[in-house]
Amino acid sequence: MRRRRTRVTWRQREARRRRRRRLCIAAAVAMLAVVAMAPQLRGELAAWARRGLAAVPALIPRSGEAQVTLPERQIYALQLGVFDSGERAQTELQRLTADGVPCVIWQREQMRIVCDAACAREALDGASSQGREAYVIGEALPEVVLRVEAQSGALGDVRALLLLPDELLNALSGEEVLTDLLERTRSQAMPALAAHPEHELYTQLAQSLCNWCALIEGTLEAQGEAAARSYARVTVCTLCYELRRTLIAQSEESTASAQRTPSTAAEVMPPA
Repeated sequence: MRRRRTRVTWRQREARRRRRRRLCIAAAVAMLAVVAMAPQLRGELAAWARRGLAAVPALIPRSGEAQVTLPERQIYALQLGVFDSGERAQTELQRLTADGVPCVIWQREQMRIVCDAACAREALDGASSQGREAYVIGEALPEVVLRVEAQSGALGDVRALLLLPDELLNALSGEEVLTDLLERTRSQAMPALAAHPEHELYTQLAQSLCNWCALIEGTLEAQGEAAARSYARVTVCTLCYELRRTLIAQSEESTASAQRTPSTAAEVMPPA
């Protein structure tokens, strides 16, 4: 009898660990949605994401696994300012946006306002900062290897959607027409919202990408091709960075937990 009670306790502990991992990954995607949105959309989307996370006890049925690698890569950004105060950074961000320079805040050791990004430094050497003092800075995106779980028929779709932000980063560095790229992205993301509503992780990422398309379309209409393309590049770089950062933090937590408790397959595998 004592041995049987120990086995049940271990299984319960393992189930709790799995639920925490899934919630961490879902929280990462919800955070990406908030990062990518225009300020007026962030509150509404964040509230939606919190409701979704609270309502779904298990995000993905365990009927299949696939490995996804977010590759290591170097990105570069056009920096317009550095701030120690979040309030000052937000004030400057609003001023620049009102002047027709859409940009975002990258929060690292300090808060950096950046208005463009690219996969190669030389692509930013002649980038327009509309007469403002600007500097090209580098940012390393580490490799992240993770396992995703889904129903067998949906594994390919889930894997493709998780890789889509990185593919967008590559496409925005090329010559594809921006409207065509937005249409293609929406066509990949929209079906997920109806096809697999039970996969909270999947649908949140799909919703984030659909909202990103709407944001860039609005920028394109209001400020033209050049501003919209720069804004698209810098917001996609932000998405790629934040996804990796959160998944690595979750991986470290999983590794620490595995040292205390016997483990089976982990959703996020620690770097080699």
